[in-house]
Amino acid sequence: MSEHRKNRSRVWRTSGGSNARTGLFDGKVRIGTSPSCREVEGGIRASPVFDGIGNCYLASMAGMVSSYTPDGDERWRVRLPAGISASPALNPSDKAVFLGTVGGEVCALDPLDGRTLWKRGVPSQSDRRILSDLLFLPVQDLVVLNSWGGQFHALEAETGVVRISWSAGISSFAAAAAAANGRLYALRAESTEARSGLVCFSLDPWSGEETEILFQPGSRRAANRMKVAASPIVDEMRQRLFIVTNVNNDSRLHAYSLVTKQFLWSRNFNRFIVATPTLMADGSVAVGDLSGVVHVVSPSGSLQHRYHTGAYYLLAGPVCDSEGTVFIGDPEGKLHLLSPEGTGTVIFEAGRSIEGRPAFDPGGRLYLPSMEGNVYVFSRH
Repeated sequence: MSEHRKNRSRVWRTSGGSNARTGLFDGKVRIGTSPSCREVEGGIRASPVFDGIGNCYLASMAGMVSSYTPDGDERWRVRLPAGISASPALNPSDKAVFLGTVGGEVCALDPLDGRTLWKRGVPSQSDRRILSDLLFLPVQDLVVLNSWGGQFHALEAETGVVRISWSAGISSFAAAAAAANGRLYALRAESTEARSGLVCFSLDPWSGEETEILFQPGSRRAANRMKVAASPIVDEMRQRLFIVTNVNNDSRLHAYSLVTKQFLWSRNFNRFIVATPTLMADGSVAVGDLSGVVHVVSPSGSLQHRYHTGAYYLLAGPVCDSEGTVFIGDPEGKLHLLSPEGTGTVIFEAGRSIEGRPAFDPGGRLYLPSMEGNVYVFSRH
């Protein structure tokens, strides 16, 4: 694969497109404003995911999992015992789609017909809810997730047996990201007598060895899920890691060199950030905060654009195409398009809140999940 395509993905088998979580699509996208609709019982927070031929897989808060062809025909529909908030993941061979439920179960389904291949309850001494988006590591053949009980788990893809577990801290909500070699990057909040704050760390999934990248001190007040909500994103082409930290009343976006092991810059924002940012083809980063503003930050850390969506906050992460066009949904149900020049417009309005990250199918059509139980599909023009 050429250098300029390392960050882009045509087949989005996990939220954000690839394990790097960049949200960057490999191609220029122009979409229409009259979408078709895929109906799923229950509100949808999980991002749609796809197999190699463009079949989509949708999961709802009612526990319904559905698969549709690229033409919109339903292939199958199954109900799991509990609701699904976390985005599913497929392995690259499309042999299984993996899902985590708020009941604490991980399920592997056959993409052909939805039958259960295996299911496992995650070990936990407290709350087993799985709220973070799933990740599949092809080299290690592992499914990675974390639960509200404060543990990350790496499960064997063939059996669901837990191979490695490690601390996810308190109020764990942010999903892990991974580089192409399978090395994991994650966040956790700590509150002990020794120290209190946020930690970003990397982990070797073979050995379980953990390396601390960042510790940002914070207050000792009670934790909440917003502290660790946005996933790290990996810029493979430039060998950078982008980290969002929420401490006290503000947030910071950090750029870290995976080569020199040093921080390149940090930029402060005056509101928390819970939505995973998107990496743009030129190395810029677009991030939405809890004041409803989308900030576009340059590769050097300077602010390029700021767009006010008009919403009170933003929960769902943005995505973008190879030309720098950004798409983001808001809690009022509006889909916003932000041009490469920084001009934003509302191009569609759903009936209820948008709380899940949009996704592109292999053909470049945009899938927008909503809490009214619909996924809107915008054809590529």
